[in-house]
Amino acid sequence: MLAAARPDPSRLPALWRQGWRQRCPPGPAAAQVERQLAPLLAAHRQAFGAPEAVDGWALRRALQARLLALWRRTPVEPLAAFVWLALRALEAEQLRAELVTRAAFPPRVH
Repeated sequence: MLAAARPDPSRLPALWRQGWRQRCPPGPAAAQVERQLAPLLAAHRQAFGAPEAVDGWALRRALQARLLALWRRTPVEPLAAFVWLALRALEAEQLRAELVTRAAFPPRVH
């Protein structure tokens, strides 16, 4: 998938969704992901890529709030597992940003 997206990285989300559809058995769980989670992530990706988007952290917090609301509405549905993974990915991104910031700007010791 990454090799196929290397010439045009903007194709990666479409390739990921194609791979998702091939691997996920058809049924209510797949339909929930396609109907509820995929549009949420696509809207975030579009907003994040917009030239006027300056505050990426605000966009991430808004996505996190929408994901949490979706997770609370579907706690026992298979969709909840995918929402949980998206929330953990946001946390990993925040951790990575903090580590990079600390490496780039170490605290001064007096």
